[in-house]
Amino acid sequence: MVSLAAISLPEFFVGYLLIMFFAVQLGVATFPSTVYDSMGFGERLSAIALPVATLVLVVLAHMMRMTRAAILNVMSSAYVETAELKGLSAFRIIAKHAAPNAMAPVINVIALNLAYLVVGVVVVEVVFVYPGMGQYMVDAVTVRDMPVVQACGLIFAAFYIFLNMAADLLAILANPRLRHPR
Repeated sequence: MVSLAAISLPEFFVGYLLIMFFAVQLGVATFPSTVYDSMGFGERLSAIALPVATLVLVVLAHMMRMTRAAILNVMSSAYVETAELKGLSAFRIIAKHAAPNAMAPVINVIALNLAYLVVGVVVVEVVFVYPGMGQYMVDAVTVRDMPVVQACGLIFAAFYIFLNMAADLLAILANPRLRHPR
């Protein structure tokens, strides 16, 4: 239920909920809701706790659900049933037989979620008033500075393409069936 709720709620809403709960209701001073230029390194680390939590909640829930689905899909395979009939322990079956074959879709999901984080940081930086590339892009949209918007879009697209390519290469390395063509 928690993972489904984390996937369903948009990032900006999760960010506002975290600000309301930690910074306003609890009054936790170590979690400020904004970042200032005059902050030291330690203060900046505590200031990024809420933005990081906002980004991680959505992505982690999606990765948990996809990993579970991939492992359950592989566990119904014939070679896993054969390993069970041989008397191998459940841990050994998952570690040796199921996990290597289930890693390819999980790696793709992780890479796509990292790409989502690169683009999703725009919303989180606006919510937490964090000075970064996302905030810079939003400010450029506000003043209609098209070259800056295009440059930010190009950088986000390059990260997305790079992460997709890395996911495909890692999926080939992780999946024994893809490494050894017939």
